[in-house]
Amino acid sequence: MSELLLSSSQSLIVEMRNLISRAKTLAAVRQLEPTRNRYILQFLYESKLINYLQSPVDLSDGNFSNIDMSGKMSFHNATLANGVHLINSSFMYRDLDFVDFHRPNLININFKFSSLSRINFQQTALQQADFSSATFKVQVDFNQSNLT
Repeated sequence: MSELLLSSSQSLIVEMRNLISRAKTLAAVRQLEPTRNRYILQFLYESKLINYLQSPVDLSDGNFSNIDMSGKMSFHNATLANGVHLINSSFMYRDLDFVDFHRPNLININFKFSSLSRINFQQTALQQADFSSATFKVQVDFNQSNLT
């Protein structure tokens, strides 16, 4: 395997590294409780591994349910899209800007008192989501989302 990687092109090496990172991340998430999964998500965000439009680590089908991402810190330029599960999670008091929540499962998510700007909620499951006292600044897209 290492010979294959050494003889491969740079783009293939990067792609393999991203696939291995995805597999290890999702394996860890399946084994840990929500408090530790919050730390994983925070690490991925701070390391710029879940950047919007150029995310090296694909979190599709990752289960980050029941995590508490509440706090006064910002959460900018991130993607939690395409099947990421954030059921019963919280982003209370967060300043969210340029975040892609396109097609994840956000049932019963809490955005109370959050500031939302340039957020993509297209085709998102948002049943029982709580946006009370949230501030919607610019370009928050709920196109084809389920808000019932």
